[in-house]
Amino acid sequence: MRAQRSRSTHGWGRRPPFHFLLYAVPGLPYGRVFALVGVGLALTYKTSGVFNLAFAAQAYLSASVYYKTVSGHHWNRLLAAVVSVLFVGVALGWLLDRLLFRHIRPGAALDDGHDRGAAERAHDHRPPSDRGPPGRRPRADGR
Repeated sequence: MRAQRSRSTHGWGRRPPFHFLLYAVPGLPYGRVFALVGVGLALTYKTSGVFNLAFAAQAYLSASVYYKTVSGHHWNRLLAAVVSVLFVGVALGWLLDRLLFRHIRPGAALDDGHDRGAAERAHDHRPPSDRGPPGRRPRADGR
């Protein structure tokens, strides 16, 4: 007896070509959240020089203020979003900057003793060839 081939109405085997949408569409919100977290971490690191792992806690505080004002106090959603993002988020960021981030020297945990910091390099009047090992010479912008 001859084995019968499976018949497909689409010509693509057993699954139609849009079958991946069953997995891709539900994954879009998760991908967007991961993209926003990555952009937030990169942005805070580039602006402050500190890799802020408390970024999620700051976002959680704004989200919980939004939830509490909408569900508990029955505020308008737009007003609650403005208050939680523009006022609470900015106030928390300012507070953390003044109390914590200004006192952290960027790269302090990774310092291997070769890098002297921008303030010392600015006052160092020796030629660049005398400032340290060849691999650790400061760039033209002083870093």
